Amino acid sequence: MGRYLDLVRDSAFTGDLQPRARDISDRSDKRGPSGGLWSLSSLLSRPDAAPDQDSAWWRKQYAERAAHRESGQHSRREAELLAWRELESRWHMQHGERVPREICGGCRRPIGAAEALDLIDGARVHGSGSDCLIRHGNRWRTAATRALVEFGLQPPAGAP
Repeated sequence: MGRYLDLVRDSAFTGDLQPRARDISDRSDKRGPSGGLWSLSSLLSRPDAAPDQDSAWWRKQYAERAAHRESGQHSRREAELLAWRELESRWHMQHGERVPREICGGCRRPIGAAEALDLIDGARVHGSGSDCLIRHGNRWRTAATRALVEFGLQPPAGAP
């Protein structure tokens, strides 16, 4: 039941109900055509593989999201930046580093009994000021940008 709840939660964030790589790994048919175990690359190249693991899929999503926003009230530059930020967030929610709740996601020191902010990605940061929140945001955005660049995307003007 847990994997179905994850799928529903993901679909609320992404707007689709496509299977994820973790769903494929739960299959009972883990043997490939030659009788050996499926490799990750063969799983991802299968027709039922998770689309968000494919670089072409990420590039298509960026183009579609930017075009959709541009057709509305945004300039091309604003539309590209909004699409980029959306994909950064999606990549982070699906693949980003997870820090244990007792450790600050920003400064990486124990939170202990200190005031803390609970963030939507499951991280917690010290709540006395914005330094830790900013450090956490910079860290995950940098990781997401690296991943998206590896998928062949280029950050739009205005994205650090």
